[in-house]
Amino acid sequence: MIREILLLLLITVCTPKEETYTATIHFSNDGIDVEGEGVNISDITATIEKEGSYLVNGFSKEGNLIVKSDSVVLTLQNLMLYCSKTAPITVNSKLKKVKIISIDSSLVDNEDESTTGECAVIKIKKKVKSLSKI
Repeated sequence: MIREILLLLLITVCTPKEETYTATIHFSNDGIDVEGEGVNISDITATIEKEGSYLVNGFSKEGNLIVKSDSVVLTLQNLMLYCSKTAPITVNSKLKKVKIISIDSSLVDNEDESTTGECAVIKIKKKVKSLSKI
């Protein structure tokens, strides 16, 4: 009896709760599909513009995800995302509450480092002000 209760308790504690997502973003070589709200699609780029929790999955040889809103949780699950123009994921540097959880996922930056000067799978985008000469 006690053993059965402990087993039941263990299963309850170890079973993750069902997550409710603001949107699910699915990348494929044919484009990007979104179920939910808070995401704009333009060509190969999905832009998150609303706080919330987002599930991102799929496979794309050329895709990009941009986070422009604070208080965002990205769950990358079974995602394989390549990008040759920039990092597969770009986060605005002013954002303070962006959490990325990766489950069986890969990000690959295929940029030509000699021409772009960068090679990153997650880029924190920051505007640089020019410095005056002293």
